[in-house]
Amino acid sequence: MTEKEEQHERVRRVRVGLTGLAAILLLVLLATMLFTLVPNTRSPGNQASANGEEPLADMGLAPGSDSNNSEPTNAAVGAPVPAAGDAPAPVSGVDSVPR
Repeated sequence: MTEKEEQHERVRRVRVGLTGLAAILLLVLLATMLFTLVPNTRSPGNQASANGEEPLADMGLAPGSDSNNSEPTNAAVGAPVPAAGDAPAPVSGVDSVPR
């Protein structure tokens, strides 16, 4: 290939890339317009305010939830949350190393 042909190839690739980016931008703008114009009647915020309920509290994830146990738990593992002054349990083998 000559230098002129290589330059034309580079220009063509740039045009194709910019055309693709423009097409994607137009698709995103069109989707944004469509979602803005369509009313969102199924959002959780609308359901909670309409029912007067708190969905997170119903699942036990909010501070105002109705739970049977009075002790707070760690939601990830269901273990009790340690009190502020409690020290963590020692890891086996670490504290028993002779010095």
